[in-house]
Amino acid sequence: MISGASRHSPGIRILTGSCHSRCRTIVSLKNEWGGCTMHVQLAQRAVNALAVLAALLLVAIATYTSIDAIVRKLASTALPGAVDVVGYGLGIVIALGLPYCTMQLGHVAVPVFVTMIPGRLGAVVRRLAPLLSTIFFVLMAWQIGRVALKRMASGDQMWMIAVETWPIWIGITALLCVTALTQAAVLVLPEDANAADTSAMLKGEAA
Repeated sequence: MISGASRHSPGIRILTGSCHSRCRTIVSLKNEWGGCTMHVQLAQRAVNALAVLAALLLVAIATYTSIDAIVRKLASTALPGAVDVVGYGLGIVIALGLPYCTMQLGHVAVPVFVTMIPGRLGAVVRRLAPLLSTIFFVLMAWQIGRVALKRMASGDQMWMIAVETWPIWIGITALLCVTALTQAAVLVLPEDANAADTSAMLKGEAA
């Protein structure tokens, strides 16, 4: 539920809300006429859809493992590929959720000391974290993409299920690329927008 507007600046509007004693910030880019740009809306919907898929997949994995535990207890047997389902499934869940986490600024952060640094030095330091994160996700996508190509060439299969693994690695690579793009979007936000967002989070946590 949206509790109010924390700050307005040309081209940016930041809305804050609280859920379970945590303050969440929704950043909406505005065009010069005051309406949300279509590409930002589409990006937000796509990222939200990925998050929903992550949640549904996590529920499916939990259900599968629960049934597997019951079958093991009652029938002294196991469902096929439980290890593969959990291992690869959780990897996909994480990759699906990363774009949403970065777009919603849902990562773990300790902004207290960073916000105390004044002037240009403070601005540079506050830009450094999203820049390093973007580079990290690009490197991750590159390395996992290399793994995907090797798995494709070798015909690697899952441990217990006769299914090749390279499509999964390709999918994770693509999702990491999306994550890098959403993280890079933080770099184009004005400094006052990032400062207002951090202030809102601190006030929400204090409340």
